[in-house]
Amino acid sequence: MGEVLQIETLRTVAPFFNRIIKPPQSTVFGLKIDSMQPIPGTGIWVWRVSGAPEPLDAGGAKNADGHQRKRRAETQMDAFVHQRYYPMIEAHEFSGFFTSARTIFATSLWMADRGGGSGGQPVHTLLPTTALAFELRIQDDPNLPKVLRPHTDEQLLHNVFGVRFAGGRFVRSSVPAFDADQLWCKIELIGEPTSEWRNGRLTSYRCIEGVLEHEDPPAMVSINLWGEDVAVARLFKSGYYIGLVCPVVKPRAPDTPIEVEFGSQTITFVTCSIRRKASTAAASQFSIAQNESGFLDYRRYAHRVQLCQCRKDMINLTLIARIVAVSENLPYVDSAGTLDRYAVRIDDSTA
Repeated sequence: MGEVLQIETLRTVAPFFNRIIKPPQSTVFGLKIDSMQPIPGTGIWVWRVSGAPEPLDAGGAKNADGHQRKRRAETQMDAFVHQRYYPMIEAHEFSGFFTSARTIFATSLWMADRGGGSGGQPVHTLLPTTALAFELRIQDDPNLPKVLRPHTDEQLLHNVFGVRFAGGRFVRSSVPAFDADQLWCKIELIGEPTSEWRNGRLTSYRCIEGVLEHEDPPAMVSINLWGEDVAVARLFKSGYYIGLVCPVVKPRAPDTPIEVEFGSQTITFVTCSIRRKASTAAASQFSIAQNESGFLDYRRYAHRVQLCQCRKDMINLTLIARIVAVSENLPYVDSAGTLDRYAVRIDDSTA
């Protein structure tokens, strides 16, 4: 089934301390890294995390810092850092990355007692996960909470991905200085979870379709997720930007879409949808205009939109689907007269 309803991102670690009901593995958490340090004598790194502030257009954000009045985000706990991220701690391209109110999205989280607490008390710690994406922020995002506004990532986007945000989209800024394969794209479609045969075994599979909007001309890319990496797709929505460092680039024939997969060193970054100001400029087939009321106008969008992508703020959609049922007439009556009105149920096997 397609993902029609997105579960709310929990911006608190409090559910892990509930003795009766633990959060399901599918829960997506938005967390802030408050500090990072090694466990003495071990070389094992630990983050101290708490709930991340919400974007200002979220229903739960009550003030300019993105926190609710009850400040539920203050609960803290430790989280083991997966060894995949250890090279970032020393790489000069990521200098200061973990000391600037860094926020992450994570899922498939387990909690355990690592022991060693004072008086035999448990030390509750989140186990390492790679179903994690580091959030990258830009100054042009009007929904960025005040507490995060001094910590944006224009320089990292320039150095690592060779892009910058201008004119309502990301454009090429330079050749990336980072000496590794990298990818930055806008998510167009998150496919349904399925199972495919791979290396003689039936394996979980999911595909994310994206567009390299900073290329000239824009190019399409397929990000293939296999096995445990399928969980990463829970962190994203259509319209988000995703960045990958050290993906596995698949060989391809000329004039075919780029294909990449996650590997043992792949690191994931994300920038959530950026609410753009209204523009009179015409949208291209790879971009979506936004009107003065904040609605996404798909009038000029050339690609098929599936039912699982539909949201309440979209207008002028063209859908290809099968009519399942038509209701009886539900007339609308006002002072100007009566208007016939029918409800139609449609299906395209994604919703």
